[in-house]
Amino acid sequence: MNPAEATVTVRCMLGPVRRGARFDRIRDSAEAIDLELTQILAYRRSVEELDPVHTALVTLRGTGVVCS
Repeated sequence: MNPAEATVTVRCMLGPVRRGARFDRIRDSAEAIDLELTQILAYRRSVEELDPVHTALVTLRGTGVVCS
């Protein structure tokens, strides 16, 4: 895995969110990030968009990815 990439399971709370979306902050965190959503897998299928209340496996790439 690329150290600047993380794949996580998420639930969309506000949206919809599309592949290619960029994120510059995490709620209540002062730490700067610059992440791009590069992949959305819903029910093991690649999709372009994730609608509210749906869960998917997403890949984020960029500055601010912390893998533990």
